[in-house]
Amino acid sequence: MCFFRLTVTIVASCPKLRSNINRLCGQSPPGFAQLAASQQRPRFLGVKLNRIFLMSKKLGVVLLCVVLVLVFLVYSEDFTTSLASPLAPLRRTLLNNEPVYSKDSAAGQPPALPQLTRWDALVSSHSIWYNPQSNWTSKWSDKVRPSNQTLPLLNVHIVMHSHVDPGWLRTFEEYYVEKVKSILDLTIKQLTEKPDLRFIWSEMSFLERWWQDATPEQRLQTTILVQSGRLELTGGAWVMTDEATPYFWASIDNMIEGHAFVKNTFNVTPQTSWSVDPFGHGLMYPYLVAEAKITGMVIGRLSKHLKEELRDKGMLMFNWAQPSDENQRLATPLVSALPRTFYTTADSCGPDSNICCQFDLGSSARSSCGSRAKSVNDANVEVYANMLMGQYRQLERFYESNSLLVPVGDDFFFSQEDDWTVTHASYGAIFKHINAHPEKYHANIKFSTVANYFEDAREQQDTYPLLTGDFFPYTEDKNGFHPYWTGFYVHLPAFKRIERLTQSKLRSYDLLAAVASFHDARAQVEPARRNLALCQHHDSITATSKPHVMKDYQTRLQTAFAVVDNAISEVVAKKIFPQGETFSLIELPHDAPDGKSNKHTVTFTREISTHDLMVFNQGMLQERQKITLRVNDPRVEVSSAGEIVASQVMPLPNFETGRISNSTYELVFFIELKPLEIKKVTLQWKAEQPASTIISMVFSNKATSNIFPVFPLNGTNSFLLSNRYFAVHFSDGQIDSVKKAGDNDSIGLKVRYGAYGDRGGAYVFASTGRLQRAKVNDASAKTVSFLPLYVVGPIISKAFSTVSESLIQTVIIDNGNALSDFAIHLEIYSHLDKTDITTVMDVQTDIMNSNRFYTDVNGMFYMKRLYNDNVNLEGNFYPMASSSFIEDGNYRLTIVSGQSTGVTTTANGTMEVLLDRRLSASDGKGLDMGDAARSPPSVIHFDLLLESKVPAARNIKKVNNAAFFSNTAYFALQNLIYGPELRILRNKTNDFYRREIDWPCNIELINIRYLDDGTGIILLRRLPFDDALPQVECARNNYELIMESLLTITNSPRLIKTSITGLHDEDNVSVQQLESLLSEPLKIIAFKFLVF
Repeated sequence: MCFFRLTVTIVASCPKLRSNINRLCGQSPPGFAQLAASQQRPRFLGVKLNRIFLMSKKLGVVLLCVVLVLVFLVYSEDFTTSLASPLAPLRRTLLNNEPVYSKDSAAGQPPALPQLTRWDALVSSHSIWYNPQSNWTSKWSDKVRPSNQTLPLLNVHIVMHSHVDPGWLRTFEEYYVEKVKSILDLTIKQLTEKPDLRFIWSEMSFLERWWQDATPEQRLQTTILVQSGRLELTGGAWVMTDEATPYFWASIDNMIEGHAFVKNTFNVTPQTSWSVDPFGHGLMYPYLVAEAKITGMVIGRLSKHLKEELRDKGMLMFNWAQPSDENQRLATPLVSALPRTFYTTADSCGPDSNICCQFDLGSSARSSCGSRAKSVNDANVEVYANMLMGQYRQLERFYESNSLLVPVGDDFFFSQEDDWTVTHASYGAIFKHINAHPEKYHANIKFSTVANYFEDAREQQDTYPLLTGDFFPYTEDKNGFHPYWTGFYVHLPAFKRIERLTQSKLRSYDLLAAVASFHDARAQVEPARRNLALCQHHDSITATSKPHVMKDYQTRLQTAFAVVDNAISEVVAKKIFPQGETFSLIELPHDAPDGKSNKHTVTFTREISTHDLMVFNQGMLQERQKITLRVNDPRVEVSSAGEIVASQVMPLPNFETGRISNSTYELVFFIELKPLEIKKVTLQWKAEQPASTIISMVFSNKATSNIFPVFPLNGTNSFLLSNRYFAVHFSDGQIDSVKKAGDNDSIGLKVRYGAYGDRGGAYVFASTGRLQRAKVNDASAKTVSFLPLYVVGPIISKAFSTVSESLIQTVIIDNGNALSDFAIHLEIYSHLDKTDITTVMDVQTDIMNSNRFYTDVNGMFYMKRLYNDNVNLEGNFYPMASSSFIEDGNYRLTIVSGQSTGVTTTANGTMEVLLDRRLSASDGKGLDMGDAARSPPSVIHFDLLLESKVPAARNIKKVNNAAFFSNTAYFALQNLIYGPELRILRNKTNDFYRREIDWPCNIELINIRYLDDGTGIILLRRLPFDDALPQVECARNNYELIMESLLTITNSPRLIKTSITGLHDEDNVSVQQLESLLSEPLKIIAFKFLVF
């Protein structure tokens, strides 16, 4: 399509057309502009065009322009005009040869969206859908105030702040030493000296670090300022979390850690939240802060076009509801969105940056500005007052409120003394002038806090619009060169996997310590817990920091993992297996010799022929759990409580050498585990191969082994692996189809891989063309020679295949009479050797999902998504923190993930899941070229569940925009992210701690943990499993059983209702009250217990 360049004389005057033609030609707009300006075009075209112009004159020009415009509209990447939108399906068909998704144009919205009954607006798929019956819609018709109308009194709250990332371009400690210590020193000094000043602080991690260095006088002054409300600790979380990629349990723990520090140090509780820099805002965080009794929150990064739309309708202040909350029983905060892109002085005082930048004062000011209001005096104060009030009056209409919040600050601002003195003097003089002339300005302006602002807003007005939905994916400019911030969903998958493993280890400790009634290691674990919380920061878990900063974050996670592991050893030695010493069989992949495994090897010798294995079940369902160990000898017999356990020995292929190991093997078996059960398993070495331990069969054309019988594939590229629920057909080691037990026909289910060219960076995914599919087992590629390889046995089977030089796939089929049998398990070893690509897993099915797919809201529930043809491919990827699904009337395919990523559907029946990426360029968001060029080797974990709909429920339609797991998919996710804790006992002991409980399967135990030496907290919620899918038989809604089990676990006489961070206690809870509290699906309920 690059022939468009030849029409420069026609399009040079049209910037939009010029920019988009350029994009098609793979050049940046400036490059095209230079070409147009120089009028450099091939000579032969000039001759042809001149002949056309001479023959056709004006008519020829008109016809040519029409043709060019039509072709441009069809092939353009951006469909932002009303003329282009109807042509979007045509473009999609021509470029991709894929089905076209229809929209219900008569209804004005996609037919899949719900009727807006109680909400005023729903944000979905890059659009906002409004309720025509809403009282707020009637206010849009007349937004112009008559000239003779008296201005209402406007209360302006100037909120001073400093945005301090706990790691980004510098590490946490580097930022503290270089900037943050000075900021907090000056904050306390200036607020103490100037009684009219107010300040807010949102990063408790930095405040705690400063508190360690603070003098006794500084500590006293700080306490006075915090308790008086002049220094507001807004949000109170350890860090300002990302909202797309974390799992919700970790976000709660981040809040608990920060809130506990605030309460214990200053004896106050956070009242508001300040979350202005995450890259898009989702439904998780507003719900969690509201359940923590935070009633107001300020947010920042909404996509520009959505924010402008809300702004024009006066809806930048709204109540944010959950889409499943039909009964209005879930906590809902009042939200105020900043008016423009950033939280800075220059971008927030009003629509005109040329005015706002003049009030960005002090030596730390980084905005570009012709002049600044540094010296305000009697001669110029009115001019400055008029300028500011002119901007504030324009902001007023964006909120339909007579209360206005205006941030003053920037990144690491107020680190210099003149930042404070000049700001205070200039703003103070302007405030004095405005407040002294109410007849002119009709305003009251002051230094204030977020809490003061929301208190005033509620006094001024008691109703605000009710909005639901979320603001993903985020874009600052949907027509820009790097529009959609969707790359960070998956950037550095190795780090994201390590974060999940550390999270699992910490939860394992929390539950084990609670079960054993052992809180002595709580203080020991606190630094590890805080490091995990630190990594929830929006530049950490997103992997959008400088390489040396990411290395620091990873070191912190590794240290946290080791500290928690030591604490578990202490719990075991003192309470579970008295005097016993243990070591964990689970390590972080980064520490493993091959960079992939996270399992230590259990070593047998003639002197040490027996090992006792401790298994702790983090799950709350009684089920058979798969245990996978590494051993140095295949002749191992497994037993538990004196009974032999069937097991299977699997080969370990070495992907680098292309050989099967003759020294290390996998040992796999299943054991029955009750909720939170601790079980001892005996591993006994035998001189001969035990009859109960089966040696797997290997099928490969080139593999050799001294242990495993190897059979050739006989030239066929097809293979079949099955269990009692389904059979999977493979072609060249790749999944080709599935046949479910009892079905006559196979179901199309292909798993393929590919890569997009990517000119983005750590934040932005910016594809440069269509998906390039990987050539499986390509003979010309430098790949492992013996693949594909199939391993078959009675308990577990595997298929290994080379996807590309940088991707190796392992498919695992369980046959252990367990819940894990329902899933196809995938382990994808990724080691990218090329840059400027993003790899994807492309799942293709027969499911007729149209353009609909569902992604999880940080593991809490699912949101419906619609592929939007008016948006670039990368703008249709949504965060997949833990799972996603597509469905039709017959089937649902769910993919659950062991790490966060992103997902979309590009055609009927497909799911594209982001895997890995390396980028040499910069996307202009703060990192330099090359900062995103490295991605360490990683093993990416997925489970695929293909479920048939219950016939009687196939026509049931969802009543809202939310959905939930089937219970098989939910427990598959729990097993993937919260696997059993496995430890070898070094000292033999027959005595160990036993406590058995039962638990209803539809009540989720999110966590139990100690808050301090005297109290702990329990987090629960009721799960509304999707009844349109088959259900695992299990007990439900037994509230007497729940109460009995919780009191048994905690060894406490009673439970106390509290907020989710444990700061707001209510009354003791009875069984009847417990049932009432858990009656609302998905509502998180917290209870406090006392430690005796």
